[in-house]
Amino acid sequence: MDVDPSELKKGVLEWSTIVPEERKYIASTNRGGSRHEHTCILCGRSYKGGPREIRSHLNKHDTCRVIKPCQPHDDEGETKNKDRLKLLAAELEKRRKADLFTKSLATTPRKRPHAAEAIISDPGGAACAADDEENITVESVNEDWACAFAANAFSFQAVSEQHFRTAVTNTAKLGAKYLKSDGKESKLPQRTAFVEGPITTAGDKVERRCRQRTTKTGDNCGGLIISDGWDSTQHRPIINVLFSTLTGTKFLCALDTSGDSKDMRYIADLVVQQIKELGADIVTAVCMDGACAGAFRHIEDAIKHVTCFICPTHSLNNFMSDICASNNAISVKGQQKIVWGEDLFEEPIEDIWTVVKAVTGAQKPLALYRRIKDTENNRIATHGNEDSKLYKELLKFCETRFASKILMSVRYSLCRPIIDMLLSDTEFKDWLTHQRAETKVKVKKLLIIFYLLTQTCERSNIFSLFSTVG
Repeated sequence: MDVDPSELKKGVLEWSTIVPEERKYIASTNRGGSRHEHTCILCGRSYKGGPREIRSHLNKHDTCRVIKPCQPHDDEGETKNKDRLKLLAAELEKRRKADLFTKSLATTPRKRPHAAEAIISDPGGAACAADDEENITVESVNEDWACAFAANAFSFQAVSEQHFRTAVTNTAKLGAKYLKSDGKESKLPQRTAFVEGPITTAGDKVERRCRQRTTKTGDNCGGLIISDGWDSTQHRPIINVLFSTLTGTKFLCALDTSGDSKDMRYIADLVVQQIKELGADIVTAVCMDGACAGAFRHIEDAIKHVTCFICPTHSLNNFMSDICASNNAISVKGQQKIVWGEDLFEEPIEDIWTVVKAVTGAQKPLALYRRIKDTENNRIATHGNEDSKLYKELLKFCETRFASKILMSVRYSLCRPIIDMLLSDTEFKDWLTHQRAETKVKVKKLLIIFYLLTQTCERSNIFSLFSTVG
């Protein structure tokens, strides 16, 4: 133990602090009985492990300690052991930094002739980052981003958003300054930092820009109030109020109306209050759904120059919902009712919905549909046709989505040839043979409906399946 620690080779330095036993350090295998218990010469503590555990025991700078730190006892009233521990810890720390320095030299002198000098003059700075780039490729970075997005279910549309791209660009410009000392991890703020600081500032900044733009346009040209109600995820009745101009829309408030009687007078007073707070001079109109039409006269009486009207999108959506059903009348708020009572569109739409559900409701038919669709699109592309993506995914309808039944029917009409090919596909027939009776009933219904809906497919393509479904 009287030898200077700096003179001991790597590995020997660690094992020299253990009470000598029959187990000796073997340089070729870097082993010294790590599975057995060792006794520290300096403090007498016993523990199991190898060089990593010994360094953790001796080095006071170890932040990932796996063994309790060494607390040397005095030898005959002297501080010999404590002084020895200081020398050992200093040498271990020196060698740890040397290892980090060696790993940062990722290229040979032939690739970067002055790499070592650059890193010595700027340790942990831009030079280290430049050398690390030799091990990083565009493909590896793309893979890192894809893993980050997939692991957290992020939307890949984020990479096209300008604020996101600006953040990535500025992070790259900042370079090594945005990395921790080991160069292996970034200093990107954690969630708490976003919530407490940057996200609030960023939100205020974006909102301030939008408000400046809409306020200027509102002062010059005026705008209209838009209001609608909805139920929050906590089942609270919320009324949103917005101010819309030619250059954008500004959010005014979201009012929790729990416990209030929301009659026409209540809604009118709410809107009038928001108009006065915003400035009645710049408000020209109020737009709400037909359920609030009774409040219009109260608003117009309170503010004479404001015109109120029913939201056209709500009206069109209700109109199409009625016309796609067999209701007795088509009702549009503020307009005369139209006698209807027809199922001209209702039955075909229900039939189309049955076909769409049958194709998209099981993984195998959906996968076959997509394969046939892609094959046909590729075939069209090889012939130089500009419409190389003619066939698309089938759409499902949603009651709250504007004209979704119409869109579903249009898409079905476009992709009908693909469904025809699916029904005559051999792999689809083989899959159907092994399905339960309930599935076969659904497919049989699909065949009948598809035959009634189409006029272009060959009958043999459809009736050849009837023997399979029974």
